[in-house]
Amino acid sequence: MFSLITHFNQPMLWEGQGNTSGSSYTKCLREELESKYSAQWLAHISRNKKPTDPNKLRNYAVFKEKFQMENYILSCNLETSRLFTKLRTSAHNLAIETGRYTRPITPRDKRLCLFCNQAATEDEYHMLMDCSLYTDERKLFHDALHIFSDIDFNIPTNTYITLMTCLEGDTEFAKEICTYVNKCFLKRNDTLEGLKK
Repeated sequence: MFSLITHFNQPMLWEGQGNTSGSSYTKCLREELESKYSAQWLAHISRNKKPTDPNKLRNYAVFKEKFQMENYILSCNLETSRLFTKLRTSAHNLAIETGRYTRPITPRDKRLCLFCNQAATEDEYHMLMDCSLYTDERKLFHDALHIFSDIDFNIPTNTYITLMTCLEGDTEFAKEICTYVNKCFLKRNDTLEGLKK
């Protein structure tokens, strides 16, 4: 028990047994546990920051910097935010993900978008920022954002991070990005069905 307490930098818990209220020790221990977990989590995420990393966390590591609940989860209902969550965590059916489950595994540079002629990898960035399939949806999205935000879409990497973080938690922005992502996936599914016919 003593080694566990020492590991979490709380030796006074052992030394001061019976002299102080348990609630103050509990609070200190909780804060220490949360701090250590957050640091370990960030270190794990940071190891996957290279865009070419094959790890599933490669997209998440681009924009996620703090261990905390995102505002969009609280401001949007589950149905609205579900696909955006999947996009952020790479739990979707874009080629960048489906290619990792083929046998043999499709090389990353061969997981191409079927919906445009750019010969680009179909990943989260391509879907939101570049793919011509979603040009109309993207224009509506940009127009909606300009009503309450002065986001500069001419700096693609910064814009992508802004989109994925919902303008650092802005609730109106969150609703717009979730709606945009839903429209994109709906159009993608409809187009994919059309290609199968």
